[in-house]
Amino acid sequence: IPDSVLRAGDILMYCQNLKALRIGCGLTEVRFKLTDYSVFDGPDAYNNLEEIVVSSENPYYYSDGNCLIEKSTKTVVLGCKNSIIPADTKEIGCEAFSCIKTDEIVIPFGIEVIQYAAFAGSTIRRCILPNSVKIIEDKVFSRCNCLELVELPSSVDYEDYSPYIFHQATVGMLIVPRDSGIYGDSGVSYHAYFGIYYGDIFAREADGTLTAPPYYDEMKEKASSILQSVLGDLNAANSFDEQKIIIRK
Repeated sequence: IPDSVLRAGDILMYCQNLKALRIGCGLTEVRFKLTDYSVFDGPDAYNNLEEIVVSSENPYYYSDGNCLIEKSTKTVVLGCKNSIIPADTKEIGCEAFSCIKTDEIVIPFGIEVIQYAAFAGSTIRRCILPNSVKIIEDKVFSRCNCLELVELPSSVDYEDYSPYIFHQATVGMLIVPRDSGIYGDSGVSYHAYFGIYYGDIFAREADGTLTAPPYYDEMKEKASSILQSVLGDLNAANSFDEQKIIIRK
């Protein structure tokens, strides 16, 4: 995008073969959208962007870790499958990582807001939201059908909070804070609360242990298997000791 361009809208829509995006110094407003998760249709619709570079002379945006970031708000406006979200980022923008083809996006501690449909339609398998997150907007994981494990943070106020975070998504294992009110005393899975097609909801206790739904004896084995594959992620994101990553009925 040359220096002479001041504003850019959905000019990249359906450019699935685009590998690199280079932005000049003149751009003052962007609303990039490489594909539309709401009409997502198969593997040919994935965003295959690999590199994002912004001119060092641009006063409004910069690139770091293959992310396009708004300077004034520290918001990731656009990411790609090779993105590493910088530690000083405050927000993940609307549809910033929608339809990305990648297994995992690490969300650093310090992120406070995850905007509408941030990861919608992507192939991410694991996502642990750090306890710095205060706001999770609607459809963040909409149509994400590869999710194996997602953990929601204890830093969000879930009272009267009912966005369809997982609208039309499938989640193998969802971990929620025990005191969030999402996980009932009977272990009932509030799928409708999130718009999840199917999945199993576990409670994270104050001591770091997990409580499995009591209506599944086999959940203990299933959950332990999943946790073993992501144990490193759990420890890194939430500073849990390995001995605390246990399941109990």
